Amino acid sequence: MKIRGAHSRLMRREEKQSLRQAIIFFLLTLLILAGTIFLGIPALVKVAVFLAELKGSSLPVEQTDLIAPAPPRLDPTPEAVKTNLIALSGSAEAGANVEIYLNDGLVLTIISDNDSHFITEKIRLEQGKNSVYILAIDKAGNKSSPSEKSSIWFDDQPPDLTIEQPADNSRFSGQKEKTIIIQGKTEADINLSINDRFIIVGNEGNYSTSYSLNEGENKLTLIAQDKAENETKKELTVFYFP
Repeated sequence: MKIRGAHSRLMRREEKQSLRQAIIFFLLTLLILAGTIFLGIPALVKVAVFLAELKGSSLPVEQTDLIAPAPPRLDPTPEAVKTNLIALSGSAEAGANVEIYLNDGLVLTIISDNDSHFITEKIRLEQGKNSVYILAIDKAGNKSSPSEKSSIWFDDQPPDLTIEQPADNSRFSGQKEKTIIIQGKTEADINLSINDRFIIVGNEGNYSTSYSLNEGENKLTLIAQDKAENETKKELTVFYFP
């Protein structure tokens, strides 16, 4: 009889717990229905999203990539150009943001492709000397050391060229005047030629060379070309009679 009574009390206790859980579930269901009616489903969704973000924001942010990418590399650039627009190319860590700096100012950001290559749209140079370098920033925000700097000289002006002697249409005669001296002034670091013959130019742009004349009319063409391939051409005509 005692065992049967204890078993009955246990069954009544379990029934009470089941009834309590059913009541709680029923009340929660009513609460959700009431919230849906008065607040609407979008409001409930916003609350759920807010709670999820709040929970996520409490979790510590783990950054596993703390290694800076290797310094990017610029492909060789021309020493001098006569146009102020130029495209640059090179290599950097795949998927990295490549920052292009011109004269220490950021002018462009481009993403390196999956093969670690990049090529920019044309950037605008300043007159005279331009210094270019690049940086790479990986997906974790790590920044590389800068690349080596490249210098590009932009010059769109033809070089100066004067002929001091002889004067145009000069006449020479006799064996002593068969060889004449042609001299004048241009700019330093210029390639100078007379009838396709290379002439040495001094540090200050002065030049002087001898030239052997043919009998009759001699047409001489002087061409001065700078490193950006700007050219100035002068023509000179002299006559020689034995």
